[in-house]
Amino acid sequence: MTLREAVLFAGCLERAGANAVPGRSRGTRIERIAESASLTDIVTGDRMLSDAFPIKTIDGVAWEVDGETDQAGDGASWVGDFVRDFRLSPATFDKKRYLTQLRGYMGAVKRALAESGATEDEIAAFEKGASAYAKKITANFAHYEFWTGESNHPDGMVVLLAYRDDDTPYFTFWQHGLQRHEN
Repeated sequence: MTLREAVLFAGCLERAGANAVPGRSRGTRIERIAESASLTDIVTGDRMLSDAFPIKTIDGVAWEVDGETDQAGDGASWVGDFVRDFRLSPATFDKKRYLTQLRGYMGAVKRALAESGATEDEIAAFEKGASAYAKKITANFAHYEFWTGESNHPDGMVVLLAYRDDDTPYFTFWQHGLQRHEN
């Protein structure tokens, strides 16, 4: 999406009544996303995130993007904007089905790391870290909402949405499952 298209898109959303978080300019956020690098799923090519958002590395294998709460004290507006911006689709999983999907996805990530020239030590570190982080996810499984990329590809990354104790929303992405593309 070009900057011009992004600005036109933001204007259409505002005319349709899709307002951003009060006090923030929607056009500015859209412009920032349009000008930033895209992070796409290595399996599907779906655009999942951009570096316009502050990204925190968690346990060396995951990235978290904190949302914002609005004046009402919830993050629904921000979550809705984020989901629209990256065309995420809701998904439903029980724990068994999620773990099956995750095993397949981690296998694809491992193959992509090997193809990109990662050393055996780097791949082993990824596997160890991903396994440990997956255990954290399953221990708190009921707290997550699940989202997929635009293609809804069954083998693609499943993005996790949860809320902190102060109701701040945050999305979790598998760091090694994303590749950077300059816009």
